[in-house]
Amino acid sequence: MCDSGVFYAKSGILYLTNMRIIYITTPSLNHFKSFEIPLQNLRNGNLIQPWLGANYYSATLIPVENAGLRENGNLKLHFKDGGAFEFSSIYNQCLSRIAGIGKEYF
Repeated sequence: MCDSGVFYAKSGILYLTNMRIIYITTPSLNHFKSFEIPLQNLRNGNLIQPWLGANYYSATLIPVENAGLRENGNLKLHFKDGGAFEFSSIYNQCLSRIAGIGKEYF
């Protein structure tokens, strides 16, 4: 749903590649179908492990043009069957590799 600039989907598929994160809602919604974002465009990311409820990953999102979102915002990825810890670990590994490549070549 979209409520005053807030987009959320009850379920979807998250793809984490070595360069970007892609999220596709399932089923596709009229107001929000998907977004993609380069890994470097998530800032201040944290794995949140509440006493009650499922773990989730929270970060500040800086969108790119024509990728599904238009404004900076907060991203919360809730994982219903586990996976938040794995996502956080793999995301941090990918980000470290990108940072290492940047230092060598730039």
